[in-house]
Amino acid sequence: MVSITAEAIEIIRLQGNTVFLELPKSVRSCCGMMLQECPIVRLGSPAVADSYKMSEVCGVTVFVPRIIIGDELTIDVATFLGFKRLMVEGWRYC
Repeated sequence: MVSITAEAIEIIRLQGNTVFLELPKSVRSCCGMMLQECPIVRLGSPAVADSYKMSEVCGVTVFVPRIIIGDELTIDVATFLGFKRLMVEGWRYC
């Protein structure tokens, strides 16, 4: 399930009211362990929506990859030197 903070909702609504989570490629360590980096929050709709589950959270359309199941994720805002970006909290790497 995905939730969105109030600050993130403000930014998303200014940019079209739709976001999707993009998964970076997974990495296999020398011990055979698979690691998946945190999803990236992108504005807009995914190019290929077949592999995404669409839901609406607080009036915002969110596309989440179907392989993400059971994780409690939150879309939030990170600020660095006055620049703001959307980010995901609650991601487990394995």
